[in-house]
Amino acid sequence: IEKSDSFDKAFNEFAKRENKVQNLDESQNSTFAALLRNSKFVDLGDPDGKIVSGKIFHIVEDDLYIDFGWKFYCVCPRPKRRSEEYVRGAEVKLMVKQLELASKFLGHEKDLTLLEADCV
Repeated sequence: IEKSDSFDKAFNEFAKRENKVQNLDESQNSTFAALLRNSKFVDLGDPDGKIVSGKIFHIVEDDLYIDFGWKFYCVCPRPKRRSEEYVRGAEVKLMVKQLELASKFLGHEKDLTLLEADCV
């Protein structure tokens, strides 16, 4: 490799990175509303009823604790069919019913959250 070829490659790589930095600076001047409107979170839309993938991170008897990348994890019962496949670290598909379980419990006037999602 000649010195000029390696210099050209390094210069082009630097120019690409410089353009990325300039693009980031321009996006930082955007309004919060514009950033939110163009975010991946808004692109997902209403998560209720969506099929997502998750990973089993904890098991207690027949309860599977599954992290699917949202605010809270979900706890699902271990399916009876092919139950031996549901082990810690296994990738599973879930249908989101509700992202956060919250309700008024006996004797409370405010909603309390269970800090988990409802999925099947």
